[in-house]
Amino acid sequence: MKNKKMSKFLSALLAVVMVIMAMPMSAFAAVASDLPDNMADSHILRALEYTGYDVQAQKNDGTLYQSNSYGSRTPSNILSDISYGTSTSGKENVADSSTVSGRAPDIATFESKGLCCASFVTYFVCNYLPHIEGVDTSLISDAVAATGWNSQAVVTWQKALNGLVSEGKIEKIGTSASNVDHSKLTPGDLIIFGDSENSHKHIAVYSGTYKGVDYSVQLTVTEDGNPDNAYSDSFPVALCDGGSGKTEITVTAADGRISTFKIVCTVKRVGKC
Repeated sequence: MKNKKMSKFLSALLAVVMVIMAMPMSAFAAVASDLPDNMADSHILRALEYTGYDVQAQKNDGTLYQSNSYGSRTPSNILSDISYGTSTSGKENVADSSTVSGRAPDIATFESKGLCCASFVTYFVCNYLPHIEGVDTSLISDAVAATGWNSQAVVTWQKALNGLVSEGKIEKIGTSASNVDHSKLTPGDLIIFGDSENSHKHIAVYSGTYKGVDYSVQLTVTEDGNPDNAYSDSFPVALCDGGSGKTEITVTAADGRISTFKIVCTVKRVGKC
């Protein structure tokens, strides 16, 4: 009797082991337990993954949206092969019979020529969503096209979106970093960054709020020997080990010379309280 019971137990154990071995590794994906569901799976996250960014690997090892695993600290094997570039609009696409529209974003062109902030937004709204997800984004795409300006410029998006707001077709839920109705923010929403001197410095796609904190850094560029000639800018930086942010400022010296500075901020934790 003991041998028969042991045999049945071993058989059952083997069956369980075989079932586990047959399951795909993605079944054991483990995002952080406190990560909101709409950040673990959303249109924008899937659009990022479509570019070649290995979202699944970060889900599997639990590093999605975790410190030391995004921004400048993102492991190179996670990143896509798309670099920075301004020559593409983000609308470039190719024939693909497997998609809902028969077209698909031209990732090869993006890998070859790059994307900038506004062309990435164009890729997401005017290319990925309609062709891959089957989402009708014609309201926004038509508004962008109606400006007559190129879609890789932030000012184009600002003009198009403000026009739709004035027509009552979309809602503007914030006017500054301190005046945003976070309760209405949803992954996939568009955010335009600016200040009193330039209202269209940067554009991005909102992907969620984690642990309920937003941060920004204020910086000033001052001309040597002429402290009254100063320029300032602000940009978001995640305050965690490995967090980063960057911006560019174009300044005019007292003698009329024009210079552009690229400022990069990287956060390094040096101790704990």
